[in-house]
Amino acid sequence: MKKISLDTETTKNAVVEIINDILKENVENSKTYIPILDDELVLDEAISYHACYPIKLDDDKEYLKVYLNDIRNYQDEVENEMDLNEYIKEYGDDYMESPEYQEEYKSIEEDLIEEYTIPYVFDEINKAIDEYNDSIEE
Repeated sequence: MKKISLDTETTKNAVVEIINDILKENVENSKTYIPILDDELVLDEAISYHACYPIKLDDDKEYLKVYLNDIRNYQDEVENEMDLNEYIKEYGDDYMESPEYQEEYKSIEEDLIEEYTIPYVFDEINKAIDEYNDSIEE
């Protein structure tokens, strides 16, 4: 099976959907099962679950299993990119409730996902593809 590339918008969007599914679960470790059809990944049908929970997969399909460690962005990671003193000076202890803070927080969080999370998930999928290909060759 060939590795995936983030060159196409379709592939990138599918990886972003996998990330969004995992972030909605808000779990530290997850497993993602990506169906394989005719030696190609069907990224838009990926299923992500907390790594500790069992899952029932379709017996008629073959899946690529991808383990992902914590991909969440923590508040301190995002706030390290912000000028909090500005918000604290203007809003006091309730600075996190301000629309400006929330807008900047969301923007920085999206930037961190783009810069770090997407490449990490992409690399982990390609590592799983390498392991899959090695297991077939044996």
